[in-house]
Amino acid sequence: MQQPLAFKIEQLPSKIDFVEFLDAFSGNRFIVCHDLKGRNTFIMTEADSAKESVERAVKGAILSCIDYSKKLESPVVVIPFTDYSSKNTEIMHQDKQVFYDMYDILGGEDSLIMISFMPTTEDYLRRVKDSVEHELSSRKVRFTKFDDGITAGSRTGSAQLDLYYGSDERRMLLSMVNTVNEAYTENCISYRISVIISNPSEKVMQYIKSRVSVLESFSSSSFDIASVYNESEDFAAVPFSRRHSATILGFSNKISRRDVLPTFLSDTEGGIILGSYLDGGLCDTGEQVRMQKQNLNLGLILAGLPGTGKSFAAMGILRQSFIGEKPMSIVISPTEEWNGFGKTAGMEVVRIYDHNVRLNFLKCEDGVNKEKFYENLAMLMASASGAGPYREPMEKCLLAAFRRVYSLCTDPDPLYVYEEIENAVIDRHAKRTAAGVKYTKHGENIMAGLENLRQMLFKPQFAYQGGMNFRQLLEKGVVFDLSPVSNTMKPFFYALILNQAYGFADTFDVHGDQSLRMFICIEEAQLIFDNEEQSAANRDLKQRIQDFRKRGVCLAMLTHSANDIEISIRRLCQTKLYFRQSTESARYAAADLLFGQDVNDDIIDSLKKLRQQTCIASYMTIKNGSKEPSSSVFIRPLLVNISDAYKPDEIKAYAAPATGIRILSREGVGLHNTIEVFYAGEKIYKGVPDSEGRVCIEGLLKDKRYKVAMYGAKKKDTRFFDAYGGTDNVITVDIGSD
Repeated sequence: MQQPLAFKIEQLPSKIDFVEFLDAFSGNRFIVCHDLKGRNTFIMTEADSAKESVERAVKGAILSCIDYSKKLESPVVVIPFTDYSSKNTEIMHQDKQVFYDMYDILGGEDSLIMISFMPTTEDYLRRVKDSVEHELSSRKVRFTKFDDGITAGSRTGSAQLDLYYGSDERRMLLSMVNTVNEAYTENCISYRISVIISNPSEKVMQYIKSRVSVLESFSSSSFDIASVYNESEDFAAVPFSRRHSATILGFSNKISRRDVLPTFLSDTEGGIILGSYLDGGLCDTGEQVRMQKQNLNLGLILAGLPGTGKSFAAMGILRQSFIGEKPMSIVISPTEEWNGFGKTAGMEVVRIYDHNVRLNFLKCEDGVNKEKFYENLAMLMASASGAGPYREPMEKCLLAAFRRVYSLCTDPDPLYVYEEIENAVIDRHAKRTAAGVKYTKHGENIMAGLENLRQMLFKPQFAYQGGMNFRQLLEKGVVFDLSPVSNTMKPFFYALILNQAYGFADTFDVHGDQSLRMFICIEEAQLIFDNEEQSAANRDLKQRIQDFRKRGVCLAMLTHSANDIEISIRRLCQTKLYFRQSTESARYAAADLLFGQDVNDDIIDSLKKLRQQTCIASYMTIKNGSKEPSSSVFIRPLLVNISDAYKPDEIKAYAAPATGIRILSREGVGLHNTIEVFYAGEKIYKGVPDSEGRVCIEGLLKDKRYKVAMYGAKKKDTRFFDAYGGTDNVITVDIGSD
């Protein structure tokens, strides 16, 4: 017994050409199964290519292969016939089919209505044609005699003849001849159609009889759909022509409908495949949409709601950019989703906070212009600090500190950098007093904005000089995984990592318009580039996007919504892949794309409903040596194969030796005044030494300098000393007259 495949109809175009739908089966038999209770429509066929054929022939149709089997209850077979005129072609493009209101009237009924479309042979078609024509020609009209008293012996044959020619019986026979003849004009394509009803209630049977003429009905012994599928091969029925058969098709009104949009794919070429072209915005043609690798320098934005496929699309583009001359590459991701890709692509995967990761984000690598490096660093740190209206004063303090630091060393001790920043803030926004430091309102807010830097310095991975070489990381390709980092700290790490990329980008000459030298990919780009026009990072980025083209640098920004990125930056980026958008952002996204104004509302609606891994692409191509914009098109992005998921090392606590501090008088007597220990401006310990003047503190960073404050009876008696983490420190105090 042939086991048919089952396909659920998930989506259809708003306007259906039912003949095209029928033709998609290429003469294979199939059953349209109407599940009235679930209000779903299924297709049962043995043609394994049916899904692809229907989706290719009917733009906007989407079928899903499912495991569908259902027991049948008291099935009844109906052999139907309907009047048909080939002149009435309008019906082929409307939902006014024979069973157009089936789900409106019968929806919810616990019944299945299965309509079998069984292709006929030419021999079968000829036999039916001969039989019907014989039936028409052999019909005789009975003549009767009567005497009306006037014309004795007159006949009433003409009256009987009129009755016969106007009868439903003759009209049906003529309709049969017409549909058979049309089948001959369509190269003998026709179908035997039968209707099988499971659990046929009186309401369901009444509906069927009101829509078709029942030539015959009988019970079926089939117990499931597969049995019906095979049994229908033997049902004798009037052959319906191709167009006549299409009037019997019908689909659930629960199926989502999509408008077919006018799109045009111009000839594209280049080494980067963006994806396959969706004709009308719905039908996957398999045609590749391509762009030249160097055009990535014009800026790339991928925007879409979570789960729509933008990250996979970005992976596909980045992987293709490695073909040929491999550019420097860096990916900043707040989650682990890029780790598997990085492993597959041969990139280094650096998981922030991992115990084996040592990075000095404040190090300016050899060959990088240190003045530009620290200027960019000050701007990005201030933007990511959350200092609000105090960002500009903070940036000025950072610049002043960095000038002093980088004039001495390009791989500074991060703690020394912090101390210089603190001194710069005090010089500009504070006063030193005998009791300590008194900050102005600006100073207090700037110091609060430095909290992220302080938190970073408490991590042993980032508190030391040296560490991994950023140049080597970028040349190999690196994925920075920020998944262990808290959401409040992520913008700060974005700024530090992005500054390293900016530093190397600035080393390129300005003759890189025809090449791709670096690929910078930023997930959740709104964390560092918000939609505020006056943001320092945004003002800088607008200039950089123009500069990146000449230096051969691609900046790819991924966000959830198009309007997460400031509008002037979006307009400068000339390659856009927009996935499904929220209601609020759809109109902004539509305005960025190249479509006619007459379809703008349709584009906005489409952006709200785009399926997963489907997007609208706007990109540049090179024609006759010049760069030209291509019309925006719907595409299914190219996906990449990713090997086994990357498994990072377990994050372990940093185990540093305990720090011992012993406070002694000049005479060697242990002192037990209250002491406090500070690191990066933050108090981390307060206590009283034992009788021998000792304290033991766990968790201090080895060899890092800490400030120890020993308090006397009065504030003026406070003494300050240096101690080093992970060692035993002996401090001798000259208590003088005290």
